[in-house]
Amino acid sequence: MLYTILQIFAAVLALAVTGGAVYTVWRMFQAKGKTGAPGKLERQLLLRWTVFDYAVLALVLIGLVFLLADVIGVINDRDQYPYYHYGYLLSGFIFSLVGLIFLLVRLMMVLRLANPDPSAVDQGNKPDQTYHAE
Repeated sequence: MLYTILQIFAAVLALAVTGGAVYTVWRMFQAKGKTGAPGKLERQLLLRWTVFDYAVLALVLIGLVFLLADVIGVINDRDQYPYYHYGYLLSGFIFSLVGLIFLLVRLMMVLRLANPDPSAVDQGNKPDQTYHAE
């Protein structure tokens, strides 16, 4: 029963994330069509950590929970599953972890662009060497 509830929750969340991704792409193309060039809206949409990013993170974590439950079931009943089932589970873990790594890299990029390095800030027209005579 709990497994069915988790499946329904994951399916609804996956549909919401897919719809959000399609809507974001549609808004970007709509903004590009009006101006003809990459616009400010595209930059704002891509440089923000949004609810959909959290939803993708939740999907990855729910997928890993499902894989872990399947691994426990396969370990408990080794004789009922063929050996290639282990390969499927290992592939699922690898794909989920790669997706999680890409998501974390995106988070780091968003955080870095949101908080630029204070030493790289332009100081205006101040000369570099102020101690030399003019």
